[in-house]
Amino acid sequence: MASVASRKKSIVSTTGLQIDTMANNTLLNKAASQSTSLYQQCISLRARLMRIRGFAHYFSIASSPDSRQSTDPVTQLWDLFSSGIPLCYLFDQLPAEAGFKRLNCSSFNQEQYDANPDRAKKHAIATFAMQIHSDKVIKEIKGCESFTVTDLWNRNSTDGLVKVINTVTAIVDHLSPDAFEDSPPSPPSIMENGSTDSLTDTLVTQPPPPKDSAQTAQNNIIREMVETERKYVQDLEIMQKYSTALSQANLMDQDTIHLLFPNLNKLLNFQRKFLIRLESTAEQPWQDQRWGQHFLESEDEFIVYEPYCANYTNATELMLANEQNLIPLNHLINVKGELPGLLIKPIQRICKYPLLLDSLIKACSPATYTHFDELKRGSEAAKRITDKINEAQRRAENEQTVKSLHSRIDDWKGHHLENFGELLLDDLFVVTKSDIDREYHVFLFERIILCCKEAVSQPSKGGKGTNKNGSILKKQPTPLSLSLPGGNGTPQKNTPLLLKGRIFLGNVTQAVPVPARASPTIGIPTHYPLAVWWKGDDDLEFFTLRCRREDQMRQWEATINRLIKEAAQRRASERPSTGMSRIIAANSTNPSPQVRLQAISHYSSSSSAPVSTYSQSSQGSQPSTIRSRPSYTSQSSHSSTYYNDSEDQTSYSSSSTYGSGPQGYPPHDGFDFEPDEDDLEDYPPPSTYPVSGRGTPMGSRRTPNSLSMPPERESSTGYERPRAQTEGTDGPVMAQWRS
Repeated sequence: MASVASRKKSIVSTTGLQIDTMANNTLLNKAASQSTSLYQQCISLRARLMRIRGFAHYFSIASSPDSRQSTDPVTQLWDLFSSGIPLCYLFDQLPAEAGFKRLNCSSFNQEQYDANPDRAKKHAIATFAMQIHSDKVIKEIKGCESFTVTDLWNRNSTDGLVKVINTVTAIVDHLSPDAFEDSPPSPPSIMENGSTDSLTDTLVTQPPPPKDSAQTAQNNIIREMVETERKYVQDLEIMQKYSTALSQANLMDQDTIHLLFPNLNKLLNFQRKFLIRLESTAEQPWQDQRWGQHFLESEDEFIVYEPYCANYTNATELMLANEQNLIPLNHLINVKGELPGLLIKPIQRICKYPLLLDSLIKACSPATYTHFDELKRGSEAAKRITDKINEAQRRAENEQTVKSLHSRIDDWKGHHLENFGELLLDDLFVVTKSDIDREYHVFLFERIILCCKEAVSQPSKGGKGTNKNGSILKKQPTPLSLSLPGGNGTPQKNTPLLLKGRIFLGNVTQAVPVPARASPTIGIPTHYPLAVWWKGDDDLEFFTLRCRREDQMRQWEATINRLIKEAAQRRASERPSTGMSRIIAANSTNPSPQVRLQAISHYSSSSSAPVSTYSQSSQGSQPSTIRSRPSYTSQSSHSSTYYNDSEDQTSYSSSSTYGSGPQGYPPHDGFDFEPDEDDLEDYPPPSTYPVSGRGTPMGSRRTPNSLSMPPERESSTGYERPRAQTEGTDGPVMAQWRS
């Protein structure tokens, strides 16, 4: 479970949803009764059917002649009822004097059966099912449930079998005492097949007393596994009934119900079958119990959990949004006190399996348990299952995060979100660069790293001033650790964001842990810093992600270094292609690579040509309040070695908004502490900034009116030519007109 718990968005982490405490919270606290288990219901019903006069031989008819009689009571009854005629025989045992109709379909027509056995069986099932719909049965026999032939015939779902079991149980309860024999006979199929399996067991075989403390621990773990599994399946059945009630009451449309309980029916069907396996195993002697086998054989079937766990967050939000619509069904499940606890049950259960198996491994040894190695492999399978589900949830949450970024960030500085690749990780970090701490929401995509910060709306004129840069560090009244990764706080998902830094993964060289140091900002804990290095204009640059937990730091380190390795492998495979085309393709986040290729080709063709060749057209359409940054004047500012090493480094400059780049495209790379007036005092002197066309702005941070002064007029002959000659009112021309 270490790999599961290490993830930020782990399915184990479920602290976001609060459950109201209620004195009558019976659904969550009530222990599952043994009789509610489908397995136990079938054991009890099988024993009662064996006591009905003339019914025993139907078991031999239903049994497969080419296989050993199964000891699984669920499978036995499913095979029995699927033949149809036992149901009709059972219905004919109802007292005739009470007015119940005789079906007279308790045996097959041999000619019709030989011609089409399945058709004969389905005809008998349909005859019984139609009689269940009669007014007499509905009025006299409580507990009968309507079902179709397909419900019982389909082995992919247990829902139909559950309906038939409930219906048959209700009919058996309604039979008169004369219909039963005093003692159950031995079924003929057992005699004929020579099997030692008994169909007449009514109670679970009690295990022998434990010999030592180790065996006591084993029994306790097995008991916990089976009993909690029963309770879990019971909770799923309650959720299914609640879902059906919502649909019947028209409180929600069907699509909304499916979103609230995603994949619930398939999940319940799988867990019923899985519980049958566990209960059947628990009845066997210790050396015959193969607990690991169930997880090895069912590993692929656990995929039914992925839709539920991946959409759990959406389901809880949907529940809160529709709380008023759900109140009318509070008598079934209380929307505040019980429904949140039920929704989280599948997530809790899937995380519990590895813990139970690990506990069982510790309680036994290869010397005392024949299937010890298989148990260990089963535990590994359970952990793989959890990891897959956790990964599915992470992908689903990341997709929602990417969708929200479209509206949260207004100014993308020329980049395009759809070209970033898949979002792999994101979290809140204290980011340190040049001894300056800022809290950023960092997004790690396949092709780029984004650093964003919360944008705070401007205060009203009558109100007090607030920090314009939206720094969470400065305006947070509570301790910072609550909003840091690993704390109780979580990143805001709807607040606007400002794009402050962007680094292409093609330029990142490494991510390495560094020793922790004391933060210059009071109140910021420092635990596991991770330095991310990339190729700057003149030298390597880096910033530090201040991770809250070691597992978080290791996760980001491994992911970034994996992306670096994959980028290097792609570059190696693309060596024969044109160098400049590789440069553009690797770091492009703009959907118009053809335009940039033309611009860069023109730029590189003349090493002395200034970038202003491209910037004039772009700047002409920009507001006069924009301040451009120093631009690259020639390709010579980057050595050939730099290009050969990175090969993903684009050579274009910043956009007209953030530099004089070609045709308004963003800078080739950059991690910018954007000019925030309230934070100017935190910056080093201007002389410490490198000469860069994409990096931190040059010059004084408080240049007078640098952001609002209009640009000076360009020098042109139109402004310097002499004016036309004019004359006064007493001139000859005016005098001529006056005369």
